[in-house]
Amino acid sequence: MAFSKADQYAQDEQMVSFYFKSLAHPARLRILKKLRREGILTVEEIRKGHPIAEATVSNHLLIVRVVNFATATEAFPHTYYDLRLEEIKKAKKMINDFFDYLLDGR
Repeated sequence: MAFSKADQYAQDEQMVSFYFKSLAHPARLRILKKLRREGILTVEEIRKGHPIAEATVSNHLLIVRVVNFATATEAFPHTYYDLRLEEIKKAKKMINDFFDYLLDGR
């Protein structure tokens, strides 16, 4: 089995790649947009309007949580999800810096 060598790249390159991967599915884009539009929601509420199972939505939520785009707060019997706008701003800056470098070499 081959092992990833991604950890051998510069931190900023790893982070930009991580952000792109976290946004690389339309379900995750829809989840983030819905959280922005509607605020704090449960997975059941987020699931509405998706053509995928609730368990699959939960898996996508885990991915956006790993990159800190969303938080999860447990309050029996539900888990509530919310956006972390400051983290999204950091990601935007890193992604913009990457594209600026490609376009301008700076």
